[in-house]
Amino acid sequence: MERSNMRNQTVAVAGRQFNPLEQDESVLRKGERSNTLPTSFRRGDLEIKEADLKDLEQRQAALKGRQRRGSINLTKVDEKDMAHYWEECKDIDLHLHGKLSAIQSDNVPGAEREAVLYKLKEPKLLQEKYKFIYSCVKGAKGYNDTTPNQDNFSYTVFQGWDIIIIMDGHGPCGHRVSARCVQTIAFYLCTNLKWGKDMKGAMKDAFAKASEDVLAYAIENDIDVQASGSTCVMYMHNGEQYYTANVGDSRAVIGYEGEKEVVFETADHKPNSPEEKKRIEANGGEIRTLRYDDFTVDRIFVKGCDYPGLCMSRSFGDECVKGCGVTSEPEVTGPTKLDLSRNPFLVIASDGVWEFIESAWCVKAIVKKLSQEPAERIMQKLSKEARRRWKQEEGEYCDDITVCFMQMNRHMK
Repeated sequence: MERSNMRNQTVAVAGRQFNPLEQDESVLRKGERSNTLPTSFRRGDLEIKEADLKDLEQRQAALKGRQRRGSINLTKVDEKDMAHYWEECKDIDLHLHGKLSAIQSDNVPGAEREAVLYKLKEPKLLQEKYKFIYSCVKGAKGYNDTTPNQDNFSYTVFQGWDIIIIMDGHGPCGHRVSARCVQTIAFYLCTNLKWGKDMKGAMKDAFAKASEDVLAYAIENDIDVQASGSTCVMYMHNGEQYYTANVGDSRAVIGYEGEKEVVFETADHKPNSPEEKKRIEANGGEIRTLRYDDFTVDRIFVKGCDYPGLCMSRSFGDECVKGCGVTSEPEVTGPTKLDLSRNPFLVIASDGVWEFIESAWCVKAIVKKLSQEPAERIMQKLSKEARRRWKQEEGEYCDDITVCFMQMNRHMK
């Protein structure tokens, strides 16, 4: 079977490589706000003090020691075994995921993430046959930012099921967490013995195994997962049925062509959500409301400490708060029935889109344009609108922006 690397200019929402020379207009803006803390502290990761970093390093070292002594037994899948599975499994029609790049030029704000494809000789078939469009664009965490794009994505067609996963990493090694889990969740799902008999159980198992896997992977490769982690949202459907599973604040939204209402959206997991807050506080976690001029945000901390300042209540990684109620257990929905005669569509994206764009606005905007413009052009505009709103609200800070779009009924025809 053929495996290929490619840049997704022919299949990406962005439609082309974003020009770094256009940053001032499309991504960045000179700071016009007067903030009590830098903009990146408002919606991005908190800066961890040196003393706290040492504490986190000790936690990671203790974890390694437990693994070495055998007091914890963690398993993981080998990357070569996953690649072999995607290439050789007869039930896999195709698989793709975002490539983790070590090339600094790939970390220029506005750069599209490269994709690794399996079993797809003609990339144009993603749009023509599967009606699947994607984009994963590097944001900007300040001028001259070359930090990695921490978003990632995967798309798998297995036994007639479309499986789409988006992840949004955070912390020093969040890009490693998202790049690992976006592959392993799909792998553990497709190889689960519950598949086809207990789909919800298979989905929960896949998340649990991927959570254990990334911990073992981090220990083996000396990657921080104490204050690094990732959100995840997964959507899967076959015919009229669909399921979702999510942790954190990446989101899947479903609408019908010709109708302006949101049919379905996953629920974000935030510290101030009543059930999430109850669980965090019952397990000894501390939720603080931080204020920055006219903006407030709730963050989760280890009680009595100034880390990690997590903005979501469920995630992969983030081991320092796993004992404080932060969990990688997903909220699972389904099976839910789609009315294919009404032409359903899916928008699944990281909070680079949803931070300033409401689901209802998104659905209305897409419905308005679908009869007039190609879907890929509409997704270009959605991504551009997300960047514009980041620029308006946060000046030089713009989150990574990942969005996937699928017209389910047209895919089935």
